[in-house]
Amino acid sequence: MSEERYTLVAEPRTVVGKQVKQLRREGWTPAVIYSTKQEPMNIKLETLPLYKTLRKASTTHLIDVDVEGKKHTVLAREIQQHVTVVIWYTLIFWK
Repeated sequence: MSEERYTLVAEPRTVVGKQVKQLRREGWTPAVIYSTKQEPMNIKLETLPLYKTLRKASTTHLIDVDVEGKKHTVLAREIQQHVTVVIWYTLIFWK
């Protein structure tokens, strides 16, 4: 088993619902970090680094997500994307 770890930098987001279309136009991908020990955390990630990382890590490797200096070790669980175009609709991480 590979010990490779990947790192992504994220920012918290307050935009939810249909307003996330604007985030995608600006080059961000909305995501949520779920945990049994805390409330779900809405975040946004830059699309290009996210795409490159998920191509390598997929849903089988741990990813360190840095949100405002705090590191969360997560596993990508659900990736919703467009069928023909490289557009990420949303991403769900489990901590």
